[in-house]
Amino acid sequence: MLEKIKTAERSKIHFTFPSGEHAGERYGVELGFCPNPVCRCGAVSIRAKPNQSTSDAFVPSFEFSVDVIKKELDTSRGNASKYNRNFGRAFVDHLKNEDWVLLIELFYDYKRKITDEVPDEELDAQFPADEIEYSSAMVGFNEILPYAEGKTLHIEDRSFLLDEQYCVRPACNCSDVAVSLLGLGEKHETSHLTDCPVIFLDYKTASWRIERTASEDTELLKHIAKQLSTDEYTSLFESHHERLKSLYRLYKKRYDVNPTPVHAIRKVGRNDPCPCGSGKKYKKCCLGSSIDP
Repeated sequence: MLEKIKTAERSKIHFTFPSGEHAGERYGVELGFCPNPVCRCGAVSIRAKPNQSTSDAFVPSFEFSVDVIKKELDTSRGNASKYNRNFGRAFVDHLKNEDWVLLIELFYDYKRKITDEVPDEELDAQFPADEIEYSSAMVGFNEILPYAEGKTLHIEDRSFLLDEQYCVRPACNCSDVAVSLLGLGEKHETSHLTDCPVIFLDYKTASWRIERTASEDTELLKHIAKQLSTDEYTSLFESHHERLKSLYRLYKKRYDVNPTPVHAIRKVGRNDPCPCGSGKKYKKCCLGSSIDP
């Protein structure tokens, strides 16, 4: 079982085999994480160093990787020796659910930290450029930055995780966010969140509208919308929007993405709703934004 022991300097991880070939052997565990904030692999490298105080005999160190998302030994790299793989399998076989929870917690803590610290210029964030340029599709904050810390909202004994969607076309000056409300502890089957309530909010004017109620009570959604209109949330939405737009500008430059006018794909009248989904008239939103600055 894994043990996390806090010392004056830092936290240390230890593992003791409860049974099997290595029964009673105790190891200090060093963890290594993928340093790419937008890489979605769950690989964690592990170096298990023997605690010599448990035995007079020499016990070698072992190096292998586990996938904390799949909860299994990671064999994708194929460069571990049979000696290390066999030990890694024994290690994984003895991990309990709470051990995986600890590894996942440490994995996400590290990923969140580097997501906040790595400069945008060093991130190779990927965007669905065709959808953005051809239909002005909105993109999710956690779709682009998968390990950024999610914002939660608590109201009337309910808890919701906020899924934020933004327009990132550099020339569009909208300040809108589409917020899908994911009930914490509830299972969501679709990747498009079509079963969740959605609130459209202009974070600069703090104006809002309920786009979809799903099965939620309208009065509850109104209370949520008002809470999302407070400075705590509007300042967060603005910073998230600016970061996504910054990352998309860098993406376009890196991959030489040319802007495509929305009205070149489908004709939109000046007074029609803007196809970006902001809810504003086209003339007051994306009209004239076909040429990026």
